[in-house]
Amino acid sequence: MNNKINVREGVNIAFEMLEEEIGKIVNNLAKSIAEVSKKQDFERTKKLIDIAQRIKEYKNRLIAFKEEWRKIIGNEKAIITRIEISSQNGSSEAREQAPRELKQNNKTGMRTPEREFIIPILEALIELGGKGKVSEVLKLVFERMKNKLKTYDLEKIPAGEIRWRNTARWARKMMIQEGLLEPNSPNGIWEITDKGREYYLQHVEKLKSNNSVRRTSE
Repeated sequence: MNNKINVREGVNIAFEMLEEEIGKIVNNLAKSIAEVSKKQDFERTKKLIDIAQRIKEYKNRLIAFKEEWRKIIGNEKAIITRIEISSQNGSSEAREQAPRELKQNNKTGMRTPEREFIIPILEALIELGGKGKVSEVLKLVFERMKNKLKTYDLEKIPAGEIRWRNTARWARKMMIQEGLLEPNSPNGIWEITDKGREYYLQHVEKLKSNNSVRRTSE
């Protein structure tokens, strides 16, 4: 049996660790700004806000880098997305070529990708009539995702939020960029767009078509 190691995981892990650390820094920075503001130390408050703005800009660049990486290795069938280590010849030398970190992460699995949340989020919003509070949306998303989520998804990130919920929020940002969700919906409300409904219907039709082909072949 061949042991396949997804080479994307190493980069994905790096992005995820960086995102979590930034989240932790932002959380601590927000507390510091609140404390300094209470003391009316306006000069220091201004400096902290400036730092927060620079971190926000860096975070946006990180998102862009992550999306660029995904485009580069987005084709699952591309040879570069996987390194195939054959164990048929019993070569321990070939197996040792794979970094231990990647072996371990491939074994335990990392977080569920943002794109896995697209259809569940769209379904949840359609069920809610097109828009809904974040808590309502995420509750329905969890019902659809609970059998797919990994143990890693159910752990807390440094900011205190459950990882899968954080991933769903990142998915929303991505969906807004792709025109599937409204960018200007009220605070705390997620809302589907016409393009989002069309995307979902195309997904449903594709599933029906695939199931039909499968039944025919059987």
